[in-house]
Amino acid sequence: MAPFGKTLTVVLALAGTVPALAAADHLRRADRFDSATAPAGPDVRHDVRVAGAPWLRLIFKQVHLAPGDRLRITSLQDGAVQHLDATSLMQWQSTSAYFNGPAVRVELLGERSRSRFVIDQVMAGRTAAQARPESACRGNDAWQPSELGSWTFNARLLASDQAPGCTAALMANGAFATAGQCLEQPGQVRVVEFDVPASAPDGTVNHPPPSQQYVVTDQMRWARNGRGDNWGVFTTHPNSETGLNPLQARQHMALSLGTPPEVSQWVALKGFGVDQGRENQVQHRSIGPVHAVLPERHVLRYALDTSEQGGDWGAPVVRDGRLVAIHTQSGCDADGDGANVGTLVTQPDFQAALVQVGGAMPAPGPACHDILRYQAWCGNDKLHLRAFLADASHDGQALQVQVAGELHQVPISGSTASLTLSTRGNDGPKPVWLLTPAACGPKATDKSHMLDWCD
Repeated sequence: MAPFGKTLTVVLALAGTVPALAAADHLRRADRFDSATAPAGPDVRHDVRVAGAPWLRLIFKQVHLAPGDRLRITSLQDGAVQHLDATSLMQWQSTSAYFNGPAVRVELLGERSRSRFVIDQVMAGRTAAQARPESACRGNDAWQPSELGSWTFNARLLASDQAPGCTAALMANGAFATAGQCLEQPGQVRVVEFDVPASAPDGTVNHPPPSQQYVVTDQMRWARNGRGDNWGVFTTHPNSETGLNPLQARQHMALSLGTPPEVSQWVALKGFGVDQGRENQVQHRSIGPVHAVLPERHVLRYALDTSEQGGDWGAPVVRDGRLVAIHTQSGCDADGDGANVGTLVTQPDFQAALVQVGGAMPAPGPACHDILRYQAWCGNDKLHLRAFLADASHDGQALQVQVAGELHQVPISGSTASLTLSTRGNDGPKPVWLLTPAACGPKATDKSHMLDWCD
């Protein structure tokens, strides 16, 4: 890339005397830059470098952007880009998204005579391998990485000064459900991340591009009053790159509320728990039986493997394609005995907060038991998908599928859902996954909801 304008570079070393903040996975370092004092020229840009940092996030102190002017922030490692105007910068509370790598470039897209920005600090990720503290139930390890693109309503929830993060599930009314401990610390600029990539070999987390990052609003409610009264609800601002809210961007692939399962029925959980190497804080799955249902206390106990050190807090517990509980506590011991704990979605304060924060929940779509049969087949350069439902009560709604990594709605007409896609010029296998309702099939295993392969 040919140089243009004036570039100022500040190189900061991670080694030094600046201490890490408590419970944080990063250091904060001063990086004072004022565009008003930049060398003369039509363009203003500034490189921030922190030697050895796996990721960066900027903190601005003073910004004035005239109408139509924007900041462009670019990772010099992978080229990921975020644009911030006056409105989106206010929504991000004068911070940027997370960027992979040790360097970012900040550019003023506009007239320097009428716009100004001041960078105050940089949050620089620390490289640190993670142990594997796991709450393994039944004495075995059923906690495994999940395929990227499955459970597309699931997201990693990060806080500016807390580590590890949590898990949050997108609900059908556009709000997110999580655990109370994920929202209780004040003064945090929280970010939701979808499509989280694998971590580095040493366990250091990587981030998706800013187009998959959403900053949390102040519209949130939470409680942490012990088992059965631990929950959180929040919303996010539209994405700074796409202008879409999560429900729009995920094509309405979201969860509805279910009913409490019965003892010994199988449930599924996916969360972003602490692990080792590339599997650290990426989406994992676990399936297992319900251990106990305490409806009067709104408590569900289940034999699902999770991380003891966070990351999985707030993860959705799903049965029959719907949310039945929010994971809040690990409870399996070293011998595999005991059970992990979640708050049932029948908790009245949680249900009230969900409506208060996100609005009324729409009529739930089909559950797994509503789908009698589904299939996919190829012919005449077309991919055909069809599902047969038990009745016509979901007429006008839709199923959601993923075909070769792309999301599609399958509209329901009467008691049949069908979709035809062209495959012309798109050779090769096409895995087809039923995403919503989620976790359908024997014991809610991932592979059970793959419809078919087409060549």
